[in-house]
Amino acid sequence: MLRIRNRFVNSLIFISIALFSCQSLATALKYRSFTELVLNADAIMQGQVQQISSRRLDNGTIVTFVTLTNLDLHRGDYAFAEFTLVSHGGEVNGLVQKIQGAPQFKLAQNLILFLQGNGKRMVPISGWGQGMFVVNENMVHDYQLNPVLGIVNDQIQVQRLTVPDVILIGAPEPAETTPLLTPMTEAQFIESISRVTVTKRTTQLESVHPETYTLPRHNATELKMSQQ
Repeated sequence: MLRIRNRFVNSLIFISIALFSCQSLATALKYRSFTELVLNADAIMQGQVQQISSRRLDNGTIVTFVTLTNLDLHRGDYAFAEFTLVSHGGEVNGLVQKIQGAPQFKLAQNLILFLQGNGKRMVPISGWGQGMFVVNENMVHDYQLNPVLGIVNDQIQVQRLTVPDVILIGAPEPAETTPLLTPMTEAQFIESISRVTVTKRTTQLESVHPETYTLPRHNATELKMSQQ
């Protein structure tokens, strides 16, 4: 009986350690207010995902290219009909590399992206997933498809329906999961963007070319992940 009890206790300890280890490996990012998302972005672009492809680079890093069309620029400078961003992670020939906390893209998505450092940063979006919004039937959702309810005191209010895949340090408490609330409209969200005053000089937004893209020369630590 004692042996069975000890075995049971050891199992509980093992499970607890495993759960703690998984939690400790989660990505932790600094929460960005709405104004911070806007001010840190090189541009704020809306578009539809037309193409997604991944490539394994010479050093073994897998990157994913996402091409947007039907572009509408809410902030920034970009004059072309298509835009391609590159983000670390993806799948090539069954080999998967995943960046915890990085948003995932799907074909035909209508996105509003707060772009930052395309081609230079691991995730070229202000605040990583914090700066990606999905528009469904004119309603705005965050990158995990949680309804965006509004912007209150410069904080984006969401109704958390999905378990978060990242720890946001300093984030406000989400709304209750029930009842299901009505998200912000696309027009309301864009109007909120226009109300943020930006005084810094506009950064030229650059698209990448999947066939010729190479990693920037600076060390990965210089990508300043902690500031994203």
